[in-house]
Amino acid sequence: ESEDILRLFFSILDKRTRPLNTILAGYFSRVMGALLARRSSDIVLYMQSNPGILNKLVYHVDTTSVAEVLARLAGADDPVGYNESPSVTWLAKTDVLQLLVKSLRNDIPAEGQANAAEVLAAIARSTATQLTKSMANATFMQELVGAALSEHSGTAASHALNVCLALLEPLTVDPTMGRFPVTDIHDVLRQQAVLCLCQEDTLARLVQMLEVGGGLTGNDDCADKPDKIIEASVKGDMFSIRCLPTTYGQVKPPVGQLRLKIVDLLASLFRTTEPMAEQAVMRTSAIPKAMKMFLEYPFNNAL
Repeated sequence: ESEDILRLFFSILDKRTRPLNTILAGYFSRVMGALLARRSSDIVLYMQSNPGILNKLVYHVDTTSVAEVLARLAGADDPVGYNESPSVTWLAKTDVLQLLVKSLRNDIPAEGQANAAEVLAAIARSTATQLTKSMANATFMQELVGAALSEHSGTAASHALNVCLALLEPLTVDPTMGRFPVTDIHDVLRQQAVLCLCQEDTLARLVQMLEVGGGLTGNDDCADKPDKIIEASVKGDMFSIRCLPTTYGQVKPPVGQLRLKIVDLLASLFRTTEPMAEQAVMRTSAIPKAMKMFLEYPFNNAL
C-alpha cells in the first residue's frame, strides 16, 4: 500500500545495463509472483499509473526472471488461473504485444529475442483472454511475419518463426490438468496466421531462405578452416554459415536452425488442413527444395 516502497521495489528495472543481476532479478520475480497472486488489483493500479514500468520490463526481457514476470502478467504461465485477472485485462489495452515483437530485432541481445518469443508463444497457447484475442489482429500478424523476414540474422528470424509455429499448431486439451477447452479464438488465430503467412511474397521469401548456403562453399577445405565463415546474401539478409565437422564427414553448410524452422513452418501449414495453405505452398518450390534438403542431409533426424 506504500507507493514509496513500490517505487523502490521497481527501481531494479531502472538500470540500463543488460542483463540484470541474476540473483536480484530472481528475487524480483518471486516477489512479483506473490503480489500478483495476493494483491493483483493493487499492483496493476500502480503499474497503470506508472506506464513506464511495462517498457522497462520489456527492455529487460533478456533477463529470464523478468521474462517470467511478463508471462505471469499476461496469464501465460497458468492457462487456468489468470484468464480473468486484472493484469491480463490491463495488458490487453497496452501495446505489450508490439513491444515484444520489436524485441525480436537483431539489435536486441540474443537472449532477449529468445525470451520475447517464448512469452509471445506462451500467450498464443494460453486460454482465451483479451490479450490472446489481440493477437488475431491483422496488424500484429504482419508485424510478426515482418520480424521474421526483416534484415537480420538467422537467429532472430528463427525466434520469430517460433511464435508463428505456436499460432499455427492446435492446442492439446488435457482434462486431467484442468485445462479449459480450446475456444474459437484459437481457430481465429490459426486462420489469421495462415492468411498472413500464405501471402505470395511472404511464402516466396521463406522458400528462398531454404537455399541459404547453396553453392556457396566453393572449394574451401572445411578441415583446414574449421572456423571459416561464409557470408550468404539473400535479398539483403546476411547469414553466417559454418562448416560442421561430424563423425561421418564435413557438412558444408549445415542445415542450420533457420532452415529447419522454415521446413517446420511449411509442415505446420499443411497440418492446419486449410485448403488455402496447401494451395499456397504448392504454388511455390517448397516441396522439391525440402525434399532436396532431406536427401542432402540423410543423418539429420529433424528433417
